[in-house]
Amino acid sequence: NCKCPVILGVAILISQTLQQAMAELGVNRRTTLLEAKRVFRRQCLLRHPDKFPNVSHEERARITVEFQILNAAWSIVRKNLE
Repeated sequence: NCKCPVILGVAILISQTLQQAMAELGVNRRTTLLEAKRVFRRQCLLRHPDKFPNVSHEERARITVEFQILNAAWSIVRKNLE
């Protein structure tokens, strides 16, 4: 049960800039809050770890970190668009 990928993910989450967060979500500065929210929800449906039940433990850890990064990106973008 190595938690290294999760620790790495947390470090990435803390260091994200607004530009990196927008790139992660696939939005730009002209995107409205509503449009960004729709993009985020669509990405969640595609990238949620529960969508991948039959993957290895290592792959699940990687997918979980990617999902945490997506959530952190949304948090940063949301705060800046509100």
